[in-house]
Amino acid sequence: MQLTERENFLRALRREEPQWVPYSIWLAPDLEERYKKHVGEEEFRRRFRAAWDHPRSRGRGPRRQRRRPTWEDFKKYYEGEDIPEGVEPNAYGVIRVPGDFYHFTHMLNPMRHFTTAQEVYDYPWPEQPPLEDEDYIRQLKEKAEETKARGKAVMGGSGGLFELGWSMRGLDKMLEDFATDGEVSRTILDILTDRAVRGARASALAGADLLGTGDDVGMQTGLMMSPETWRKWLKPRTGAIFRAAKEVKPDIQIRYHTDGNVESIIEDFIEIGVDSLNPLEAKAGLDVVELRRRLGHRLGFCGNMDVITWANGSEDELKKVVLTKLNAAKGGGFIFQSDHSVPTEVSGHNYDYVVKLVREYGKYPLELGEYDIPELG
Repeated sequence: MQLTERENFLRALRREEPQWVPYSIWLAPDLEERYKKHVGEEEFRRRFRAAWDHPRSRGRGPRRQRRRPTWEDFKKYYEGEDIPEGVEPNAYGVIRVPGDFYHFTHMLNPMRHFTTAQEVYDYPWPEQPPLEDEDYIRQLKEKAEETKARGKAVMGGSGGLFELGWSMRGLDKMLEDFATDGEVSRTILDILTDRAVRGARASALAGADLLGTGDDVGMQTGLMMSPETWRKWLKPRTGAIFRAAKEVKPDIQIRYHTDGNVESIIEDFIEIGVDSLNPLEAKAGLDVVELRRRLGHRLGFCGNMDVITWANGSEDELKKVVLTKLNAAKGGGFIFQSDHSVPTEVSGHNYDYVVKLVREYGKYPLELGEYDIPELG
């Protein structure tokens, strides 16, 4: 029996063998616009359709409006700052100033000069998800069911901790607080954990198939902090978020995103309930085949296609890379993705060729020829 796109994706996500290897690839904004012009809007949507969707995306969310702080609420935190015209803070008061490299931005941090926990409590936080509001939860469930009816898996969200926290506090200040047991960052993370727990519960109550969450805690050479620091400050809080979702819906899948080399805490991820890890940066030294060899199916994987190779590789090089990585899909648990948003340097030809390889060789039973790794069967 032929599986639907949703059924096939969920099998792979749950580390069961699907009928084909799902793929999900996102493009950097400039390449996305160029590609739409190249193939047309309708063809672009067809090629880039994902097997999952957020029930609140594209205006389909619950009608109840939560209070969002305004620029007036945050002005006092930026006194003396030179704010570019037309730039305003997000819901958490963080200002993003356009950068000079791709889609990256510079951040201005509203809590940079805080010295006490009380300042954090007094901050104008946006209203939390109203889990006690039956109508709100009913609408969430309806939107999730609409998403499933369209043949998509439902991805819920919970909000981040470290990235959102340091964007408010400042990265240097938060890491300094980690080293000195500073109360400002401890309070920020506690508040964000409570908010994320509510977001995770809301996703589970809505019937989400997976919880998409994460924090960039890695660099190319390793963690941005010691493993011990991560285990003290972030592991217990992150684990509490996952538990909150699984207490409501035990079969919800936890898809965790973090850039960089995080191999030193992968066992910790498994311990706190991560089901699949993304995006497995190849240039950071992560190899999905080696991770599958070592971890078996205790963890699922999404990613590991190096965008630099994608941009510069010949067809022979790309075929070798793609087919070798497809060994990690044996038995399920692998979703083919790039290890970063695909940059403008990737040609339309190389993009199409990689997708063609995944479609052709990603059908079960996998036949990978000279690139087959028998012991991973």
